[in-house]
Amino acid sequence: MKRAVVVTGAGRGIGRVIASKLSERGDLPIIVDKNMEQAEETENLIKKGGFAAAAYCADLTRPDEVASVFQSIFKNHERIDALINNAGYYALKPIEELTIDFWNMLIDANLKTAFLCSLEAFKYMRIAKYGKIVNMSSTTVISSSAALCPYIAAKAGVIGLTRALAMDLGPYNITVNAVAPGLTATEYAYEAFGEERFDRVRDLKAIKRDQVPDDLIGAILFLIDSASDFMTGQTLSVDGGRAFI
Repeated sequence: MKRAVVVTGAGRGIGRVIASKLSERGDLPIIVDKNMEQAEETENLIKKGGFAAAAYCADLTRPDEVASVFQSIFKNHERIDALINNAGYYALKPIEELTIDFWNMLIDANLKTAFLCSLEAFKYMRIAKYGKIVNMSSTTVISSSAALCPYIAAKAGVIGLTRALAMDLGPYNITVNAVAPGLTATEYAYEAFGEERFDRVRDLKAIKRDQVPDDLIGAILFLIDSASDFMTGQTLSVDGGRAFI
C-alpha cells in the first residue's frame, strides 16, 4: 500500500523535489503549501509523470489552518504515514536592521510550523501506532553565517524540537529525526544569496560542487523507511562536508 507522506512547503524548491521523488518510489506525496497555485503546479507536474499526488493549501503558522488541513488529509486518505516538515523561509538581514517583527516571522516560519504540524500529525499517527516525522534544519546551526540570526536560531530550535518530540512520541512507535542541509541551489537561494555566496561555500566543502535538492533525498527516504525504525532524535548533516557533527 502506498504511504501517505505529507510534505510541507512543497509548492517549489526542495519540497517540490522531495514530493516528486516520493511519487517515483510509489508513495503518495501530500503537498501542503500556503500558495495553492504553486501546490497545484507541483501536483500537476507529478501527475504528468504518471504518478499520484494531492495538493492542499494552508498557512502553517496558524493553528486553526494546520488542524483543518490535517483533518482533511486524514479524511480523504485515511492515513498519515510520514510528515516531512520542509516549510520555512530565510532572508538576509544585518543585525543593525533586525526587528522583532522580522524575528517573529522567521521563528514562526521555520520553528512554529514544524511544531504545529508535528502535533497534528501525531494525532493521526498514534491511531496506527506508527509514524515518521522528519524536520528540516540547517548546517548553519553548526557553521553559522552572518545576517541570518533569527533563521539560525529557529533551525537550532528545530533540532531541539526534534530531540524533545523523539522522547515524547517514542512510546507511540513514532520516530522523529532531522536533516540539516547546507546552502542548496534553488531559484530562491540564488536570488537571496547571489553567486558569490555559492562560490565561497563551495570552496569550504570537502566535495567541491554546489549542493542540489536531489542530494537530500537519500537521507530523507532512509528516515521515513522501516530501516530507520530504531533511530530517533538524530540529525543527519547533508552538506558535502562543510559542517561536521
